Amino acid sequence: MIGISAPRLDASVLASSMLAGALFGLGCSKGEDASASSAAPGGSTVAASGVASSTSPATAREWDASAILKESVAPAMLTADRLDRLTKAPLYRIDVDLDLELFTYDGALALTVTNQEKEALTELNFLLYPNSAELSPDGVKHLAVSDVRVGSTSVTAKSLGDRLKIPLPAPLAPGATANVTFDFRGLLHRQAPGAGDMAKQAMQQLMQLVMGEQHGGYGVFGVGDGIVSLGLWYPILAAYDENGWDVEPGGGVGDVSYFDASNYVVTLTVAKDVAVATTGVEVPTDAGTSLGDARRRRQFVAGAAREFTLMASPDFVEKRSVVDGVTVRSWSMKAHEKSGQTVLTHAENALGIFGREFGPYAYTELDLVEAPLVGGAGGVEFPGLVTIGSMFYSPDLPNGGDPVAQAMATSGYLADTLEFVVAHEVAHEWWNAAVGSDSKRHPFIDEALANHSALLHFERVHGKAVADTQRSLQVALPYQLARLTGADDRPVALGTSEFNGMMEYAGIVYGKGALFFDAMREHLGDDAHFAFLRDYYRRFTFETAHFDDLVGGLIAASREPKSAEALANRWLTQTHGDEDIGDIDVVAILPALFGGADLPPEFQGFLRFMQSRDAKELGGLVKTLLSDEGLAEGELDWATLIRLGTKLIGQLGGQGDEPSPTGAGSNIGMAPSGDPNPSGDDAMRHLVKGVLKAAVGDDPEIAAAIDAADVILKLVMDSPEP
Repeated sequence: MIGISAPRLDASVLASSMLAGALFGLGCSKGEDASASSAAPGGSTVAASGVASSTSPATAREWDASAILKESVAPAMLTADRLDRLTKAPLYRIDVDLDLELFTYDGALALTVTNQEKEALTELNFLLYPNSAELSPDGVKHLAVSDVRVGSTSVTAKSLGDRLKIPLPAPLAPGATANVTFDFRGLLHRQAPGAGDMAKQAMQQLMQLVMGEQHGGYGVFGVGDGIVSLGLWYPILAAYDENGWDVEPGGGVGDVSYFDASNYVVTLTVAKDVAVATTGVEVPTDAGTSLGDARRRRQFVAGAAREFTLMASPDFVEKRSVVDGVTVRSWSMKAHEKSGQTVLTHAENALGIFGREFGPYAYTELDLVEAPLVGGAGGVEFPGLVTIGSMFYSPDLPNGGDPVAQAMATSGYLADTLEFVVAHEVAHEWWNAAVGSDSKRHPFIDEALANHSALLHFERVHGKAVADTQRSLQVALPYQLARLTGADDRPVALGTSEFNGMMEYAGIVYGKGALFFDAMREHLGDDAHFAFLRDYYRRFTFETAHFDDLVGGLIAASREPKSAEALANRWLTQTHGDEDIGDIDVVAILPALFGGADLPPEFQGFLRFMQSRDAKELGGLVKTLLSDEGLAEGELDWATLIRLGTKLIGQLGGQGDEPSPTGAGSNIGMAPSGDPNPSGDDAMRHLVKGVLKAAVGDDPEIAAAIDAADVILKLVMDSPEP
């Protein structure tokens, strides 16, 4: 997110950590007729049988559900009962043509769905994530559906924003099967160049704090920096539970939906020179490996997958290994091959550890793919495939020559964060891909457990002391930063819509939630704790687990269930975070971020100042900026912030009224007057502001965030010395 059973911010922990860097001066989710929404995709038609036909010639093999499952799911996971049940899961047959010059795709989808509920169904509901408000705040559609049929009957579907409702000609009785077909056309969301850069991500976190806005999702659907990301790119059947269809919008943070395990056959037409990583496995086909125009057809199958994801780039290179019979592939851009190998090594370790502690990995392949993630996401998980933010693959840090960025690099903090993100995302293959959950209603079920698992990875690979350091930086710190910036201590067991913004969500779900599992491990003891998690994984693989299945199971595993229940209530339904987690320890955190690097004297003075203040005092300073009352008391308002931001852009080479004669980045350590040797507190402020500006360039979208950081520093400097 640090998932995606729908877009998920994984490594919200990372977002908080990057915000820590910014605060400490670093640079580093209208009805209309769907049949009229667009013309049918060029040349594609759908046969009444429910199988896409004219989009592709016959393939080498007609894949049924049983064959798909045996090809792509680990044999140990396919017990007779499970195989019988999964053959009745929804079956998607998708033909798609991907055009990387126009950034469009045209497809035909045939879905076979059996009603496994106790009541008849009168409609089917689908998620159209590309049309979500976070990608299209102005209502522009990125995905259009046409020629909708149920069996041989043409029906009129209703497009409701990011939802598609297909009425059934007759009620679908329990146990009955329907074949639904339609064509679709998609337009990829385009990201700004370098949107996934580490420094810009940090500035986005400040922007979200100050402005409360976020657009563009997390980069799971779109094209940026030479990489095409197709997550949630096609109409996906919504989950159906005791409350009916899961069609309510997400809460603005976390997942937009969750899905049931399904089976897929996907045939892709794409340029010959494009490398492709997907959910599932590629299979041989005689569908025409060459179409005579530098394009070819490829086929993939995925069994028991909650969604099908596709990543593509002509510049991907692959590193491959085998771990316990699982083929592991790491895909990175050619310029980042060394980082790709590092990611592969971390994934190998995580797969081995989690397989021993929780049970065997569910699929036959795992792909780890570099992706231009945005919005604070360090990684995003899908079934059999995880993406890792490009910010971790860059050969050099932004503005790699400045001492602050170099201090972070030499401290090992970014390397540790990459390892944590990889371990967290791989853990989601157990807690989300295999064991599903309603991640809108109870996001902690998979997110907190994935963080708990990532700490276990560090403990097994590096030892307890290193794991404890990561617990402070990656788990406790998000909670402490959330509190520092004015977020409330909240119960962990809340839905995504109940959280007040990303910082609070990250701090409570990823931070406090993970520490609940640590507390329960200590209460149960390792033997009972991991025995329960193995049994939980075995019982709910390819199913949907609920709150009582996880928390009730942990309580039942205790020799003292009343004490275990009290412990669960304390962490999950009550608010004792400040007492149980403690205040932010600046003295411990800053050395972990910067190590023993030789920083400029002004910055060393800033660090000493931060270390001399306790958490409550620092929190008060931050709240002074972020609260309406504080802005008023400080004689600041939004107009002032905008004016200051415009002035700052001008000073550093932008379009303001005070252009810099030497351009962006030349002001590091200089006052606006150009004095190369400023003194006192202003010197430190201008140094930090210059570092931030040099790192992100002349991007007007984050000018206000840069200025917000400068105001924070001014408030700090104007505070009386202890």
